[in-house]
Amino acid sequence: MKKFFAFISSTLFFMACQNDHEVKFYYLEKHTKQADGFNIIHRDDSLYGNKLYETVLVRNPPATADSLKQLMLHYFDTLNNRQNKGVIFAYRSLDFYRYTSETNNFLHSTKDPYQLANVYLWDYSEAYLGNVYYQRCPNDSLKIIKTIYLNQAGQTDTLTNECLK
Repeated sequence: MKKFFAFISSTLFFMACQNDHEVKFYYLEKHTKQADGFNIIHRDDSLYGNKLYETVLVRNPPATADSLKQLMLHYFDTLNNRQNKGVIFAYRSLDFYRYTSETNNFLHSTKDPYQLANVYLWDYSEAYLGNVYYQRCPNDSLKIIKTIYLNQAGQTDTLTNECLK
């Protein structure tokens, strides 16, 4: 019986240790904002519609720039496909920050509750991983420009530019 409990305990411990290295995303609902900072969606007729700004914390992001880029793009595309629900955005931006002991305070608040001064997530620039965004073409709202910025590499890549077609 003691061997059985030892086996179960070691198995549970091993499984818990494995999950510590798994990549996990935390979508920050309270950080979702529009251009004017008040509503989730902002209407701007000059750019064919709505603008959306979102933020995600990433626990255990990959160390290499290529892996991080693929992970960010996959999450952005998955989120975009899942949340659109008929709303066409003229501009959609998703910021990625590393999940740390400092940034986890933003899971439930837009300000750091443990600071006396107003400290926001963007004040933790060392935790900033990058951004993926798209915007609609000015002459054809059915076409987009999709761009990614990786802070680690310090570079911006245009992934799609349908405006030139």
